[in-house]
Amino acid sequence: MHDGTTRLVGSVSDEDGDPILTAVVRVNDSDREATTNNIGSYNLELEPGMYEVTVSADRFESKTWTQELPAGQWTRRNVVLTRLPTEVEGTVTNPDDEPVQGATVRVAGTDREATTGENGSYAFEIDPGSYSLETSAEGYNTRRSSVTVRESQVTTRDVQLSDGGRSDGKDEERDADAEDESEENDGESNSEADGDDEDGRDDTEHDESADGGSGDGETAAESSSDSRDDDSSPATNREQVLTLLFFAGTFLAAMIAAATVGLYRNRSR
Repeated sequence: MHDGTTRLVGSVSDEDGDPILTAVVRVNDSDREATTNNIGSYNLELEPGMYEVTVSADRFESKTWTQELPAGQWTRRNVVLTRLPTEVEGTVTNPDDEPVQGATVRVAGTDREATTGENGSYAFEIDPGSYSLETSAEGYNTRRSSVTVRESQVTTRDVQLSDGGRSDGKDEERDADAEDESEENDGESNSEADGDDEDGRDDTEHDESADGGSGDGETAAESSSDSRDDDSSPATNREQVLTLLFFAGTFLAAMIAAATVGLYRNRSR
């Protein structure tokens, strides 16, 4: 170590005492940093002074502290990092993307569950693994979703619920409107059916009237025919009489003519 310099050394481990490899020890507001080796140790050479140091590692919460480093000395600082929680978090919303307060998010097959707050958010810690979540709330359909949780990571799983049944007055009003529309449609259908029946009756009456008119026409035709037959009988008789008179007159004229000729011949002799 050069005169006027100092060193910050130490180790980084987890809560169980196991060394954390590749953790980064950084001196803030500078480009000086070191990475822990295979036994979790680090070593930094610095100028004497007051420094702010931060240690970070994947899946662990970072830790920051202020360290004074005297000249010509080695300063040891061992650091224990806390693992990030293995957690599931998210937000439960309705079909309009509004937060649902009081929804229950339960891990199927376990007693682990959480209830959403006013902003619809939930969160709970759980061991790493794959799970099925059941999200339910009054007035909504229960929704099932799967989630895979990794160690020391926060997994986000948002859930949107669909309306289930009558959850508020709006649904009741919509149902009432639907019933009114159904009744109006039924009324219109019945009216149309009544109208069709009336049209049918009118058509039937019209047909009957037409049939009756046809019958009357036939009766009138028959009466007219009978009348013609009755009226034609005297005419036929008159024609027969006239014919007989014509033939009788012709015969009489022939007889007179024959007699006249015979008389003339006698006188000539």
